Amino acid sequence: MTIYIETNITEYTRQIFKPTRLCIKKCRGVYYFCKSTRKDIYRYTGSGVAWKDLIKKHGKQSIETLWVSDWYYNPDEIQKIAIHFSRENDIVNSRSWANLVPEWGIDFTTRKGMRDSEETRKRKRESRLGERNPMHGLVGNKSPHYGKKHSEETCVKQSVSLKRYSLSRPETHNKNISKSLQGNINLIQRVTGDKNPGFKGYYISPTGQRFDSSRKAAVVAGVKDKKTLISWAKSNKNGWSYEPKISADV
Repeated sequence: MTIYIETNITEYTRQIFKPTRLCIKKCRGVYYFCKSTRKDIYRYTGSGVAWKDLIKKHGKQSIETLWVSDWYYNPDEIQKIAIHFSRENDIVNSRSWANLVPEWGIDFTTRKGMRDSEETRKRKRESRLGERNPMHGLVGNKSPHYGKKHSEETCVKQSVSLKRYSLSRPETHNKNISKSLQGNINLIQRVTGDKNPGFKGYYISPTGQRFDSSRKAAVVAGVKDKKTLISWAKSNKNGWSYEPKISADV
């Protein structure tokens, strides 16, 4: 398959290459092909996304190390062996393996210019669908963040970090993200009103307009602080009122 091809190894990658071994791990009948520079490779748990989800579900104690290779000191040699094994066992497409990408045996310093095949992208999507998603069903009071609130300092840090990340991306990328979200009916329907996992209730304006978030309501009310709007709604001040979410248990 075209995804199992050797790649050009840069001079810098050759300089930083460390002695490496290949190994095969197993967890509840699912295999994982990987590499490690650690001396105690038996304690290495692996780093693949689908593999880590499997470990999270069954625990580290369920991991078995089935095979460990000799040390490789040449990046060309280990890449040739790793790609050959990946191809022969079709580790990306086989349901018996947790690998979402081929194992090259070396660490790339950058993925610039590399693009996952359609098969790999599909496998990545499927690995996080439905019950396979670590957050599946964790809504409402089952959410890890339920009842918790970020401090003002944390909110500022998150805001600064997101803004910095947005500015670091190419402008065309930001425009594509914005364009993809506009008019996305499926997305809008999934996160609107009581379908939003974070929904707590409706804020009702003096004219009867209903808002599923205090932020939106605060903008219409003309107040800078949404806490003020929340206070108005919950105490029926200035014509505002609040309709709490009806629990599914009721």
